[in-house]
Amino acid sequence: MKVLCVAEKNMIAKGVAGILSSSGSFQTRPTDNKYIKNYTFNSTYHNANCQVVMTSVSGHLMAIDFPPDLKRWDAVDPVQCFDAPIVKFVNKDMESIRKNLSEQARLAQVLVIWTDCDLEGENIGSEIADVCRKANARIEVKRARFSVIQAREIQQSWRSLVNLDMLKVAAVDARIELDLRIGAAFTRFQTLQLRHSFQQLDSMIISYGSCQFPTLGFIVDQFEKCMRFKEELFWKIQVSLKKGDESCAFAWNRKCLFNHRIATTIYESCMDNPEATITNIVKKPKEKWKPLPLTTIEMMKFCTSRLRMSAHKVMEAAENLYRKQWISYPRTETDIFLDSFNFHELIQYQTRNPVWGQFATSLENGGFKVPRKGKNNDEAHPPIHPTVGGNGEMVGDEKRLYEFISRRFLACCSDNARGFITTVDIKIDDESFHATGEEVAERNYLEVYVYESWSNKTIPAFQQGERIMPDSIMLRQGVTTRPACLNERQLIEKMEESSIGTDATIHEHIKKIQEREYVNKDGDKFIPTPLGMGLVLGYRHMEMQVSLSKPYLRSQLEVNIKRIFEGHRTKQDVLNENIFHYRNAFREASERIGTLKQTLQEQFNQVSDTVKETVHILPCEIEHTGQANVAGLFHTRSCAETNTLQATFRGRGLKGVAANLPSEYKGLVLHQHSNDQRIASVASFDALHVWAHDEVPTEQHDPVLRGLAWIQMQAHFVKCGFSGTNFPESIFPAVVGRPILRAEEKMGEAKLADVMVGDEASAVRTMLEMTYPMENGIVRDWDNMLHLWDYTFANKLHISNPADHKILLTEPVMNPKKNREKMCEVMFEHYGFQGVYVAIQAVLTLYAQGLQTGVVVDSGDGVTHIVPVYDGYALPHLVRRLDVAGRDITKYLIKLLLLRGYAFNRTADFETVRQLKEKLCYVGYDLALEQKLATETTVLVESYTLPDGRVIKVGSERFEAPEALFQPHLVDCESDGIADMLFNCIQAGDLDIRPELYKHIVLSGGTSMYPGLPTRLEKEMKKLYLEKVLRGDVSRLKDFKLRIEDPPRRKHMVFLGGAVLADIMKDKETFWVTKQEYAEQGALGIMVSVYADVCQWRYELALGSSPTSFLNKLTPYNYVAPSNNSADLPNIDETHEGLRVILEDPRVDNSACEHMLLICLAEDNV
Repeated sequence: MKVLCVAEKNMIAKGVAGILSSSGSFQTRPTDNKYIKNYTFNSTYHNANCQVVMTSVSGHLMAIDFPPDLKRWDAVDPVQCFDAPIVKFVNKDMESIRKNLSEQARLAQVLVIWTDCDLEGENIGSEIADVCRKANARIEVKRARFSVIQAREIQQSWRSLVNLDMLKVAAVDARIELDLRIGAAFTRFQTLQLRHSFQQLDSMIISYGSCQFPTLGFIVDQFEKCMRFKEELFWKIQVSLKKGDESCAFAWNRKCLFNHRIATTIYESCMDNPEATITNIVKKPKEKWKPLPLTTIEMMKFCTSRLRMSAHKVMEAAENLYRKQWISYPRTETDIFLDSFNFHELIQYQTRNPVWGQFATSLENGGFKVPRKGKNNDEAHPPIHPTVGGNGEMVGDEKRLYEFISRRFLACCSDNARGFITTVDIKIDDESFHATGEEVAERNYLEVYVYESWSNKTIPAFQQGERIMPDSIMLRQGVTTRPACLNERQLIEKMEESSIGTDATIHEHIKKIQEREYVNKDGDKFIPTPLGMGLVLGYRHMEMQVSLSKPYLRSQLEVNIKRIFEGHRTKQDVLNENIFHYRNAFREASERIGTLKQTLQEQFNQVSDTVKETVHILPCEIEHTGQANVAGLFHTRSCAETNTLQATFRGRGLKGVAANLPSEYKGLVLHQHSNDQRIASVASFDALHVWAHDEVPTEQHDPVLRGLAWIQMQAHFVKCGFSGTNFPESIFPAVVGRPILRAEEKMGEAKLADVMVGDEASAVRTMLEMTYPMENGIVRDWDNMLHLWDYTFANKLHISNPADHKILLTEPVMNPKKNREKMCEVMFEHYGFQGVYVAIQAVLTLYAQGLQTGVVVDSGDGVTHIVPVYDGYALPHLVRRLDVAGRDITKYLIKLLLLRGYAFNRTADFETVRQLKEKLCYVGYDLALEQKLATETTVLVESYTLPDGRVIKVGSERFEAPEALFQPHLVDCESDGIADMLFNCIQAGDLDIRPELYKHIVLSGGTSMYPGLPTRLEKEMKKLYLEKVLRGDVSRLKDFKLRIEDPPRRKHMVFLGGAVLADIMKDKETFWVTKQEYAEQGALGIMVSVYADVCQWRYELALGSSPTSFLNKLTPYNYVAPSNNSADLPNIDETHEGLRVILEDPRVDNSACEHMLLICLAEDNV
């Protein structure tokens, strides 16, 4: 028998041949391609002797394209690319490889595919099979699956051959075809339209890629944030105490103030009473967690930031290491090692390394700990790990990358680092300061993982109550700096979050936008070029239904590709759907091409415009006016005699920008405001202060030295309390404020601090810069969220020891899984709660209303959710989300008031307008009548007194602002209004449950409190039902049962339901995620474990053997109460088999519980 084996690369073929050959040797024969060899050896196949020819390809053999008659761009309308026929053919440069495969296939009985075990590898394997079958139709095709080129795994793969996965082949075929059609249509469109309009683009291909443009969009969005930033001076007090020979620096609890006069006043007060009192000393254990197993994306992120390698270089080096058999397959999403993984064999290899071999030996001698489990498993490859020890044969990037992978693997197999942290608090006058010392007790994984540090920071042996005269008290000045442009690590993170590209292609997309001259890389930062900026802004200004520079379309495409190889969708379905969306986008772009051209023209004009204002910085040799070309970087501080500036500034570059020098020029100049923003971004500033010719700039004026970013977020309210109560213990705005005019003065009873939270911040909002950690119901700013939680637990609930408490948190029904896991992480790792439960807000609302079935219209500050609930369980497939809620209405009201002449520009003004909105706004029942009253009478005009004493008048804005709920386009949201969305949501449900849903529509959340909302919603719902269901038959409308419930306490409905649920659950341990479970299983393990526990509990509930309190209050089913003892219940695991056991148990009344359990499965997403 003759077997033909084909690998993806020649080096892999050679490695596999060396392992499979019976004698350990093989014959090498050349082919027509100098890079491809045929390796011949004897082996066994299915226990029979055989002759094997091992060869390889070099990536994809085949390509697809349009027929020749469609290749002339100027002769074919680009829109035809969406529907034109395509042909598949062998690439010309692959002809020699095809010939070799055909010749060998004619002589073989079996073909074994040894390509990489990812989607692309499966598709390449299919191409190989097609070529071989064409030469030998009877050849048997098998597939070898492997992750590393090691004898054990290769031999196991050889003995366990499988078939090609044609679903994966179809998925890649779909992606290749979509990329061709979408890319060709838009690239031809852009190139043909823009070449004729812009001379500088005459010889360029203006390419479009459905991954490239969202990637470019991320860079442009961050760049615009940088440009909008304005710097600010601040002052802080630093204190140093000395005890014996040891000095200790103390930081100000206020951090900094932004008002020089007030900072000076506080400083002088401290100097008048300088003695420091030690008020508190706390020493507690600290644990530093070891890293998770390594994925491809994590490897790229780490290496781009720490090893200073581009993502493309990282993958190039990783692929070389894999082909040389030094590491496992480098393209994987898995960060979980299976329990069967052979750690000790790999650790043993590493003991030979002269650098970290001793640490590997310590793991073998008892230091080994099972690696942490992450959240992802692609079920194709393990995490990236070294396969053999030593690195003496490697150099350059490959050596550095191998070292990182090896150290990371050994760190995963070690233990967490442990130590202690000591915090000392002092007071000087009325000001508080603190210092922190750290003591490392067990370095563990840090011994080998040199990329993280944790060092001892000693602190003198202070005593509580001790009084010490400070060694120094200093008032220091600083300046805030702009957020930086994206670096490669940050860009990869954004692409990963939005599903743009895969672990195998992300680095290629980043490289492509640089090659296309859409972005430049300055140091490690990405800066958009005028072309890249113009393309993104041009499409944005078109105001298309779906933005081409945002990730939505591509991320949906990736989701659909995944559904193909999972077997949930067909290739043709996905092709049809995505071509439909992109064709619509193409038609919109074609109609609005003038907008794109105009935006590009504006960007190109900025480059040629001269600087409008100039600034004197440092002396140089030029003393006359004229054009200057800023060509270098600004640290040479020298100018050529030819009137050309050759300079750098702090190592940041300005390239090829024209500038006019002023008359009697005696120094190096930059603009204060330039039309070309790229000048500013490259140098990391957008403006410099103007100095006189005899002054030299000081550090306080130097914007290049500053770079702190912070983000304005959306807000909600925090409602907190204890189980079993009827009202929240406390309600306060979810806002964090930092003083603008930092002062040790009072506004009423409120005293300013460096960070203020909740109602304390709201009380002095006019003096604060406000930050909102939540957006559209979802936490976006975790650092400020910690301030909110600190304030909640310490100031409001007075919880001194979280380890004695369990906590129930609520979330919107469409909260991302990552956020839920992050909440658990914070509650356990940061606060140390005993147990955590996360509940869906809409379900809690119905609990509080005494219902199990209904539709919750929950409109809060950031987002509106419409959530159908049946028998106590949300129906996720029917949930609708409207990104219009209280905060959007407040913003719209600000806009309307501006048209009336009232400006509310500061962040503190937002809270003022929100309060005005809650007092005066209402939903109009008859919009035409309201508008008539507003224009013809003054009956709607109301006066409102602002906090500063001004009185303003508000008229039609009172009903116009809330109208955004019914007409979202008023706030630039392309979506159905709340009435249409609610109607469509119910109509999408099962026919049998619709009547119940219509009869129990419950309003919830603060934004549902507008007067007139229930009646307007009822009117719109009846109108829609009459038009779309009854087809205009008014006589049948009387039989339509519609009830919209607007309980007076609907602001607090979620809390009430949560308090009831928490009281019922408090003694049922299986409902809670415990800290021990989190430490042992990780977030993913917890989700599986809790699901299994809940299934078991619900099973017992169905049999009548569990506690009845929850049954009586929340789940009034008619269960059969069996006589059997519950001790013989089967154990229910997290699989569908567990559900089958429940439903087939003769003791269970399926009519009562089957629906509940099925919904449970859907809700838990198992």
